[in-house]
Amino acid sequence: MTTRVGDLIDRNAPIATIIAVGRTIEAKISEENFAAIKLGQKASVRFLTFGADQYNAVISKILPAADPATQRYTVFLDLFLPERRVLLPGLTGEVSIIIAERPDAVIIPRRALIGEYVYVVAGGKVEQRKVVKGYDGLNQVEIASGLALGEMVIVEQLDRFREGDRVRTQALAD
Repeated sequence: MTTRVGDLIDRNAPIATIIAVGRTIEAKISEENFAAIKLGQKASVRFLTFGADQYNAVISKILPAADPATQRYTVFLDLFLPERRVLLPGLTGEVSIIIAERPDAVIIPRRALIGEYVYVVAGGKVEQRKVVKGYDGLNQVEIASGLALGEMVIVEQLDRFREGDRVRTQALAD
């Protein structure tokens, strides 16, 4: 509907929509990760609409009660965006909150896990190895035990492999 100066409008009709453009975002945290969250913790944020660009943030507010429907806790983060970026309501993305740093951690893609097991290539054969997970991320998982740094883990077409299968590895072409 177009309105011009002098037009009469219905008293219940909206005449404008106000959008809050800010630098604070809301994130949901699982119950298992909530205890590790603290005010002032650093985070990295990526929005789907901005592609692979990542932005720094810091936790500014933590709500102490979980949403009863999802059992997730709400935290608010102050986002450090360049002035040219506008943060609009409803954007979706991914927040990574640094809760611990482990420089020598063994990290594998989540898709490599088959329950508590992974397939490892050792001596030209497939070995099914039981692992214990550490921190559990959206796409990656820390392996606390059962796998050493540098071991070769099968991450694709897991249904094609069995314990003891002979395999040959080759370098990927650039």
